[in-house]
Amino acid sequence: MGILMFLCNIRLDIYYIVSLCSRCMADLSFLHLKEVKRILRYVHGTIDFGIHYFSTDNLKLVRFSYNDWGSNIDDRKSTSGNGFSLGTC
Repeated sequence: MGILMFLCNIRLDIYYIVSLCSRCMADLSFLHLKEVKRILRYVHGTIDFGIHYFSTDNLKLVRFSYNDWGSNIDDRKSTSGNGFSLGTC
């Protein structure tokens, strides 16, 4: 699971599902391993995807953040997310 947590630093699209899987590290089951395998297949299938930036005069870095502190009624877990925008991309 550690390698997936490291991969979240460069692949923010898998951050949420990896954090959900890592909550069950103490009591792993076959279902959890199946989900981890699904994550790895997704990463392998999208390895060539990316964002291409072009040269421009107006490069403004904007960060968006979302935090939800325990409003999930089932488990009261916190959820957070971040997004960045550079210029018009």
